[in-house]
Amino acid sequence: CPLRDEQLDQLPHGLRELQLIRCTQLTNEALERVLRLKDLCRLSVAGCMFTSAGLEVLKSMQLTHLDLSRCILIDWSHCQWLFSLKRLQSLNLSHAEGLRPHYLHQLIENN
Repeated sequence: CPLRDEQLDQLPHGLRELQLIRCTQLTNEALERVLRLKDLCRLSVAGCMFTSAGLEVLKSMQLTHLDLSRCILIDWSHCQWLFSLKRLQSLNLSHAEGLRPHYLHQLIENN
């Protein structure tokens, strides 16, 4: 995926689904640009190099489906924001190496 952060500004505002799969050149700043897509309900950032702190900007979105699979820089230290996604129906965390089932269970119990 050859996309760069600034290219996300060219996406149509009414976009409902966005797949940024293995876009390893995108930085956390790209996620700030995704915020302007107010109609977005399905987002895949599978295999991207976003950090947990960078992904936290998504907490204000109305996402129903979120794919964080293979996002190796994510860890539980900044994942409380996932619980603010009240419309979320599907969350894919497969192969997100920093996310261990033990921590997920602990996080769910505390919320």
